[in-house]
Amino acid sequence: MRSLAVALLILTIFARKQASSLTYTDTRVIVDIGSPDVEEAANFAMSELKKLSDSGVYESLTLVSVDAAEAQKGVFHDNLFLKLTMSSPHLENGMTASRHEVIVMRHLKDGVRSFAIDEFPRMDEDAIEAFWIEKVERHRAARERSFAAMEEQELRRSL
Repeated sequence: MRSLAVALLILTIFARKQASSLTYTDTRVIVDIGSPDVEEAANFAMSELKKLSDSGVYESLTLVSVDAAEAQKGVFHDNLFLKLTMSSPHLENGMTASRHEVIVMRHLKDGVRSFAIDEFPRMDEDAIEAFWIEKVERHRAARERSFAAMEEQELRRSL
């Protein structure tokens, strides 16, 4: 998970160096944290982050606040630099909040969005295991329902 964020940041840095002759600005502009664009970008980042946990423990994350926002025109993306505070009852060491720097990028040509995060929220190991076990049990139950449905269908055919 961490490698994804690092790869996105390296790609952004590499793209800037490769396209240094293109027009972009190094200047970041402060953006109102209450603006609809910032709210939408923060929600996008949280939604994507929740999908990145193999165990599903990140589903428990909630956005507490957007603490700062800056915009920058990049070579290939419009970038929103956000400082987000998140919470979860499953944060490591009983922490109540976790603060992170997030970049939400929107590609200039096709509008596809992506995000990068400075560090993934650290979650309690016991919670990760519990979420993993629950996920496995849900998959097992779904598989059993599927097999039962196939058996029932086969019984109907044979009658």
